[in-house]
Formats: sequence, structure tokens, C-alpha cells
Amino acid sequence: ENIEANIFAPQIVYDNTQYKNVNIVITSPNNDLNADISVTKMGKNGVGTDYRLEASATDDRLLSVFSIDNHAREKRLVGKLNSIIQFARNADGHAEAQMSISPSAISVGDSTFAIHPTNVIYSKNHLNVDNFLITSGSQRISINSVTDSGLGDSLLVELDHVNLSYILNLVNFHAVDFSGHASGQAYISHLFGQPEARGKLQVEEFRFQDGMMGTLYANVRWNRAQEQIDIDAQAIDTMIVGGIVPKMRTTNINGYVSPKRNYIDLGIAAHHTRGEFIESFCSSFMDHAYLTANGNLRVWGDLKRINLTGEIVADGNVRITPLNTQYTLRNDTIECLINEIRFGNDTILDRNGHPGIVSGSLYHNHLSQLSYDINVKANNFLAYDWGPTYGSTFYGTVFG
Repeated sequence: ENIEANIFAPQIVYDNTQYKNVNIVITSPNNDLNADISVTKMGKNGVGTDYRLEASATDDRLLSVFSIDNHAREKRLVGKLNSIIQFARNADGHAEAQMSISPSAISVGDSTFAIHPTNVIYSKNHLNVDNFLITSGSQRISINSVTDSGLGDSLLVELDHVNLSYILNLVNFHAVDFSGHASGQAYISHLFGQPEARGKLQVEEFRFQDGMMGTLYANVRWNRAQEQIDIDAQAIDTMIVGGIVPKMRTTNINGYVSPKRNYIDLGIAAHHTRGEFIESFCSSFMDHAYLTANGNLRVWGDLKRINLTGEIVADGNVRITPLNTQYTLRNDTIECLINEIRFGNDTILDRNGHPGIVSGSLYHNHLSQLSYDINVKANNFLAYDWGPTYGSTFYGTVFG
């Protein structure tokens, strides 16, 4: 007897998540059972991720192709996983599913990752993974089963020089930008009870908001009770002073990210930390932010409404782009409040060493929609410096 079913739902909501274009087609030609299931899961940013499963079952064997496309504007994730599952009974007489993963591929941005052939065996409360390997150039991710009587069936995930932004893209984390190349190990234990996860990572060329911070050493743990990822990390960098003696820069990062609650709370303790990350928050009027920062900051709030609060003391140079002037900061205190960055009578120097006293505030709406109300008290201070070569009909050098 042939089976033919076609189910379509334009939209459903489950667990506060919206799904669109749910389509299920089931047929049974020649005593086979075929299924084609597709759905679009909508994100909070209004962009949907497409999932599709094409499967065919016959003689205790299931052939399947799983496809995904998250339609991201940056680092788009597109790929397929091909597999064959054979259903049988093991030596103990228990039902068992033996999955053979065929060569597959997944693309993240401009990189293509090869999924290598491997075998995965599942039976009740038992999972065996034999060197599930994903590679792209020097990047490598391997997953293997680990037997531990105290932790039950566990998985060991090993990373080697994996682009951190790709990992964050996979979990759809875009609230703030972290990048670098991650190596290390992560364990997922109690697979068939209450899963736990922990990892120890080293991220080379670590950047926060595109600001260099050196090498990050991070301990991360899934906090099941709070449904959050706990982070305890330190970035270590060197600062060349006069080309002679390297001076250590350290940045301690402690806190958590909760995908479930859509919330972040990270404390940042800066000790001679590069302040390049400040440029990303002030890019509408500032660049070349070669700064060193000391103090404490906190990045917190709903992932769509991030706050930056705390206080730092900054040294170094910045360029104010509308004026084309570079200024030097010397032990200037910058106070970060909710939706406000405040300058309290800070002394800056122009290129000729003439001082100016800056007061006022930079206002923002959760780090966007910038406006400012800043006063400068100065005498013979460089205030504008555009030449004719920049193509403007209004140019000159102005001191005030």
C-alpha cells in the first residue's frame, strides 16, 4: 500500500520561537519510505535559518541528507551532512544504530570545511564516536568518545587553530565581536542525564571589537542551573616601550553569556590594555586610537541593548576624523555610564604640545546612535587641519 502525505504550515510558534514554511512530504514508492522535511527557524533579528532533511528508508537502512543555510549577512553558514544509518542489534541483543558519515562540506563565510568520513554508533544510553573530523586548511576540529565511570558517556572536542568568529557564528552570537584562532579541549559529559560542558582554550591574536589584546587563556563552563556560559579568562600581551623592554599587558575577563536569557555580563579588568577597542564605539568621529587603558569596565545587558560602564585611565593618541587632528592623552580619566561616556576636565595635547582641557559627554543608545556635547578650553590649540589634497573646497589649518 502506497503512502502519500503532504503537510504544510505557513507559521507556527513553539517555546516562544517562530517557525515558518513548515513542509513535510512523505511517500512510499516501491516499498521504500521517503521523507522530505523543511522548516525556517526565525531569529530575533528577523533573519531565518533554513533546515532540510531528505531521507529514504529501506531494509533497516536510512539514507539522509541534512542541509542548513542561516542566510547571515556576514560569515554565512551553508552546508550538507550526508549519512547512512544501519539499524541492527548488538552482541547484547540491544537495538543499535550505526551511522556512517559520508564526505560532506560546510561553508562559513569564505572558508569551506571538509567533514571527513567516520562512524558513530548509538544504543540505549551509549554513544561511540570514532574521530569525527572537520578540517579547513590549518583549522581542525575532532570529536571522540571518552569513557569515564564518574561522568558517564562523554565527548572530547579538540580544537586546533579554529577561527573563533566561525564558532560564534554557529551559535548565532553577534552582540559584541570577538575574534582570533582558538585551540584547546572541551568536554561534554553526562550525555544521557543532565549534560555538562567545560573547556580550556587558548586564543591567539585575540581581538575584542577589533582591538588587539594578545593571547587569551580561557576557562569556560556551561552553568546548567543558570543556563549560561561562565567565562574566566585572561589576555596576555606585550607592549614595546621605546623598542627596548617589553612591558606586560594583561586583561582579565570574568562573567557570563546567557543565550537562553539573551543576556551578557562581562567584567573587564584592564592593566596596560590596548585601547583600540574604544575606536569601534566611536568610529563616527575617531580613528587611529593607539591607547593604553588601566581600570575596570563592564559589558552587560540584553544582547540587543548592550551597556558599557566603568572607569579607565587612558594614555596614547587618537585622531578626530572631522578635524583631521591627532591628540595625545596623558593619564586622562574616562567614565563610562549607561548610554554616556563622560570626560571630566581631561588634559590633551595637540601635535605641537599645546594643551587643551576637555569636558563633556559622548552620548549613545546602547553603543549606537552617537551624539556628543564636548567643550574644550584652550589657547593656540590645533583645532582643524585639512589640506587641499583631500579634495575639499574648505580647507586650512586653524588654531584656537
